[in-house]
Amino acid sequence: MYDVEAMGVSPHGALVSIGACLFNPFKLQDPVDTFYTIVDPESWERFGQKVNRKVKAWWDEQPAAVRAVLESPEIMPVPLDEAMRLFMQWVTGDGDEAYTLWSNTSTYDANMIQFTMRDVNLPLFPHNSFKNCRDIFWLPMSTGVIRYKDLTSMKKKVYQGDSGLKHHAKDDAIRQAKIMQASIDFFLHVKQEQ
Repeated sequence: MYDVEAMGVSPHGALVSIGACLFNPFKLQDPVDTFYTIVDPESWERFGQKVNRKVKAWWDEQPAAVRAVLESPEIMPVPLDEAMRLFMQWVTGDGDEAYTLWSNTSTYDANMIQFTMRDVNLPLFPHNSFKNCRDIFWLPMSTGVIRYKDLTSMKKKVYQGDSGLKHHAKDDAIRQAKIMQASIDFFLHVKQEQ
C-alpha cells in the first residue's frame, strides 16, 4: 500500500512525501515493512513540479501536527529524482517479485507516482505494476457483500486508537492497508456464513 502527499492535485503537483507499507491483505496483522521519504522542495521546479496555491493554503491552515509531516527532524529531505529511485528500489526489492501496488484511490496516488516517474526520467515499475493498482473502496464493494456503510464502519475501527498522524504518507498507507485487511476479512467471513 502506498500513499503520497503533495502540494497539488494535478499530475505534476509538487510531491511532498511518499509512504508505503508491505502487508498481507489476507491476514489481520501489522505491515511487515515500511517506506517513507520526504522530497526536498528545492528540487520541485527542476522537474516541473507545481505548487497549487489552494492546496498550499490548505496545508498552511492545518494544525501544527499535520503541517509537521512536511518536515521531519529525523528524515533528511532528498531531491525528487532520488525519492523516486528510493521508492522504486523499495517496491521492486531484488527485482524477482512483482508487487501489486494498492492505493487509497485508483486515480490520485497512482497518477502522481506515474507522472513523477516520467518527470524525473525514470522507467515505470516493471511488470506493469500500476495496471494492478487496487482501489481500497472498489474491491470490497464490488463483491456486493460489503456496503458503503460497512466500509465506513471498518474505517472508524481502524482509526480508533490509531497513533499515526493524518496526512503523513506512511501512517496513511498503514491505515489504508488495515482497512483493506479488515474488508477482505469481513468478506471472507460473510462468504463462509452463506
